[in-house]
Amino acid sequence: MNTSKLNKNKLLLLPYKFKFVGLLMIVLTAVVGFTIKLTDISWWGMQKTQMKVLVVDLFILGLFLIAWTKDEKEDEMLEHIRLVAIAMSFFTGILSSILHPIFDIAFGGALGDSYGQQQIIYMLLTYHFTFGFRKLTMA
Repeated sequence: MNTSKLNKNKLLLLPYKFKFVGLLMIVLTAVVGFTIKLTDISWWGMQKTQMKVLVVDLFILGLFLIAWTKDEKEDEMLEHIRLVAIAMSFFTGILSSILHPIFDIAFGGALGDSYGQQQIIYMLLTYHFTFGFRKLTMA
């Protein structure tokens, strides 16, 4: 069997230490986000709404870094679980992006500017919950 063909099908994941970088980003963005919400400070001349967008983007990056990082012991079963979690988050993200505007229109809500960020966070959280749950039930 040709091993180079097998290696092409592997997911290219970040090293395990990036999980800590992502976790640190999430904690820091949560602290900065609460600070922005509770105070009226402005950093680097940015408006409060611009800072919120930047903080949410960094939060998304932290979630992504954790999601796309290898576990300490990566094997074929974890790779399969990871792919199932990716498929589940993609499916629920598509379903949510179809249903959310319909519910907003039906119940008089309005789509905000941060709708895309909400969708990405929803998909990444779905991935994390699905991957974590399946990993726990695998044992």
